[in-house]
Amino acid sequence: VVPGLMSTGTAATLASSSQTTITHGAGNTLLTLTGSNFKPGVAVTWNGSYRTTTIVDATHVTVAIPASDLAAAGTGSLAATNPGASASLH
Repeated sequence: VVPGLMSTGTAATLASSSQTTITHGAGNTLLTLTGSNFKPGVAVTWNGSYRTTTIVDATHVTVAIPASDLAAAGTGSLAATNPGASASLH
């Protein structure tokens, strides 16, 4: 355990997404999210369900949205959560 990682209770902030509209039925989609304060272990959820998240740097993460999430028309919400912190919705 690295002591510096034990106190990661600062919330991430989401500002924008590489796509604001995705057509239903579009297939697997990789989104790049821009924000701030992304810490190791940040988790991005789509409509409350965890999706594979990769940190690019402290201001960018990518999230894989599977085709099954886009099978029907509707809206989706994204949230980024750092370990020990509250979620940031977008």
